[in-house]
Amino acid sequence: MLLPEGTKFVDSDGFEICVSCHEKAEPPVLFSTHVDQRIGYIEGCGQTCVNTKLCQERREKRQKFNK
Repeated sequence: MLLPEGTKFVDSDGFEICVSCHEKAEPPVLFSTHVDQRIGYIEGCGQTCVNTKLCQERREKRQKFNK
């Protein structure tokens, strides 16, 4: 899959990375999926996880790891 230059939140398989927890969005969303067909997409921000509890746990885990 050819990604536009400057695309940051997409993994090597073409799946969106959550802009909040920086891991593959849950549920997984392909970059090629139109934003009108996505759940958890925030215009002007990007894709987020629908499961906010999982997303929060991932952020907390990353913060502990980075300390």
